[in-house]
Amino acid sequence: MKKGFSFAEVLIVFIIVGILINLSIVWYFYHTEKQNIFNELQNIYYFISSIVEEAKRKHCAFTISVGIHSINATVNVGNCSDKTLQLEYVSLEPVTLSINTLGVFTTYNSIKLDNATRSKYNLAMDCLAISKFRICEGKLEDVSGSLKCVCKY
Repeated sequence: MKKGFSFAEVLIVFIIVGILINLSIVWYFYHTEKQNIFNELQNIYYFISSIVEEAKRKHCAFTISVGIHSINATVNVGNCSDKTLQLEYVSLEPVTLSINTLGVFTTYNSIKLDNATRSKYNLAMDCLAISKFRICEGKLEDVSGSLKCVCKY
């Protein structure tokens, strides 16, 4: 009676383990990149919210220029400082927003991820909807033939 495993059996086990390790590494990097994008979208949300709060507190007016890899808040009225947020993981569609001295948006728009990022990842949030008094996390939906950022809540 022989003891142990044959060479073929050991080889099959190693192949299966190798495949499982390869799949887990690919999944880990995909998940990490997706989480970085989501975290950066939340940073954008907090950045714009802080500008609105500063406009209310100090009675400043801002123009927010959303670029592909940065967001610049320039002071139009008041004694506030300009602010910039550099983006590492996210590419955005360029847009310009205005906030008056009461912290109210005077231009309504949405901040959206670029098409390549939206199509590669299925994120729970892929845009920020901006209305007069509110910024909310949103999801792009097809409304009457065009993509519109709709608040999740």
